[in-house]
Amino acid sequence: MHEIILLGVNHTTAPVELRECLAFSNQEAIETLGLLGRDPAVNELLIFSTCNRVEILMTSTDITAAIH
Repeated sequence: MHEIILLGVNHTTAPVELRECLAFSNQEAIETLGLLGRDPAVNELLIFSTCNRVEILMTSTDITAAIH
């Protein structure tokens, strides 16, 4: 069974200074997708980065391995 993993911050959970540090440029998102996408524990992957929120969403059949 695939588990859904969501890691994220938004304007209600983190100050703008933290969100700015965590934000992805287009190039950083591409590189991170490539890096995380090579992990055999990760089945699907999405990075969503705007001025108000940053989220990494993935699915995995091995949630423990995926978050490490």
